[in-house]
Amino acid sequence: MARLILALIALTVIIPHLALAEPTPDATAEKSALPEPNGVAAKSGVIDRIIASVGEAEHGVAENYGAPPLSVGEAIDTALAKSPYLKAAELDAQAALTQVQEARGHAFPTVVLSESIMRTDQPAW
Repeated sequence: MARLILALIALTVIIPHLALAEPTPDATAEKSALPEPNGVAAKSGVIDRIIASVGEAEHGVAENYGAPPLSVGEAIDTALAKSPYLKAAELDAQAALTQVQEARGHAFPTVVLSESIMRTDQPAW
């Protein structure tokens, strides 16, 4: 389960790079022969590129798109470092911890100290 989650996080970084990269003529010559889901054609070739590249990383698919090949560990590290969803989740966790500390603070007694001084020319009597 953890590997699946890490793979999905890795795809959040890899998919935008695949969508922006221009494939070489050799890469566009090989089309995926998979049937269209529900008879609806994909609006771009990004899905075809991802499906075609699954399991072929060692055959140079990454080089066709001008990207250096990454190991699985490097891809996961890059995805974890650049994932906006992961950063948002970390900030949400910090905010929740701060709210818990704030809620616990109201349970403790409050001490208020004050001091004042008054100076006048008129006697107090």
